[in-house]
Parts: sequence; C-alpha cells; structure tokens
Amino acid sequence: MAQVTEQQAKAAFDELVRTTQKFEQINERFTKDEQAAETLRRARDVCEAADTARDLHQSHERQTCNISERATFIFEEKVVPFLELQVVARAQKLVDNADT
Repeated sequence: MAQVTEQQAKAAFDELVRTTQKFEQINERFTKDEQAAETLRRARDVCEAADTARDLHQSHERQTCNISERATFIFEEKVVPFLELQVVARAQKLVDNADT
C-alpha cells in the first residue's frame, strides 16, 4: 500500500478547497439566474395584469360613453318632445279656460 505524504495530502486538500469554491461560485450564479428568471416571470405577470386592467378600463369607458350617448339621445328625442307637448297642452287648456 502506497503511503501518502503530507505534501500530497495538503495538495489534495487544496484541490478539494478550490473545487468546492468553484462549485459554490457556480451554484451562486445558478441561484442568481434562477432568481432573475423568477423576477422576470413575476414582471411578465404584472405586465399582463396591467394590460388586462387597461383593457377593462377602456372597455368600461366605451360602455359608459355609449350609455351616456344613449341616455342623451332618449332624453332629446323622446323626453323633450313629450314635455313640450305637455307644456303646449297645459297652455292650451289655460287659454281655453281663460276664454270661458
């Protein structure tokens, strides 16, 4: 059986330390890459949520605008003429009553 000298043992130990340090550096980079990837995924999720919120807001604005336009149309085309007829009818009734 071959004997290991103290110098060989120290050299092997130093190599083990260097290898361990390289492994830790690689692992640290990998961990940072994983964290960066997770951050990127979260950022994409936030962007998608913001896009959805913007789309919903624009849709709501369009619906509100359509409802407002429809209400104005109904008021101008239906309510105002009806009220005008009511005013004319009352005025005519007052005139008729004043003549008697």
